[in-house]
Amino acid sequence: MFFPNGCAWSELRVPEPTQPSRNAQWPSVSRRNWDALHPQERAYVSDAVPLRRAQFADARACAINALSDLTGYGHADTVIGKGERGMPLFPHDIVGSLTHTTGFRAAVVARTDTLKSVGVDAEVAKPLPDGVSDAVLTPRDLQHIAAVQQHGQQDVQHHVGDLQLSSAEKILGTVVFSAKEALYKSWFPLARVFLDFAQADIELHHDGTLTAFVHHDVACGAVPRTIPGRWMVSSGYVVTSTWITPIA
Repeated sequence: MFFPNGCAWSELRVPEPTQPSRNAQWPSVSRRNWDALHPQERAYVSDAVPLRRAQFADARACAINALSDLTGYGHADTVIGKGERGMPLFPHDIVGSLTHTTGFRAAVVARTDTLKSVGVDAEVAKPLPDGVSDAVLTPRDLQHIAAVQQHGQQDVQHHVGDLQLSSAEKILGTVVFSAKEALYKSWFPLARVFLDFAQADIELHHDGTLTAFVHHDVACGAVPRTIPGRWMVSSGYVVTSTWITPIA
């Protein structure tokens, strides 16, 4: 499974323009999801362009669906708040994470007796833009990427879906970028400390798992510095997850 047992996951794929603008048309499903939002939730992105509001509404609709799957009852009236640094605020005894990118939205939730925190991130499966790699990838990240590439084409190809291997290897940097985004989402709600890209290393394993290592110069209290997760590339998207268990 992509998440530990006890998690609920919901995703949505929608057609949308690659460049947001104030004149962009809303996908019909996004319009319905926006209309279903609580006024408090709409206020969080009231000044955003329509596409950003659509992504916001869709991700929260995924969260409501995941909550319903997790608890066994509807959550149409549930408000998912917006906390410090934008982290989503779920009902009592629930943790979760949201993500959205071009054409893809998703959410994962779990009870606090299953996980202390969870993070998920999705990115379009393409190489990092020029100049971004230097800001995101540490020397150890690069070593780990090289190790995955050298492990064997068959194992790597198994976790990159329908991409050609040459393309797959080029987007492993994007996988690490995404994993650091997921790491931050699981880290910050517990540590309440900002975590920069350069303050953590990601080790991708050829079996689709990953391990995140937070550097020792980052104050973290009781939050572990070694955090597990998973990665995959499928249908044109990179998806990564990390989580922290109650016994960690």
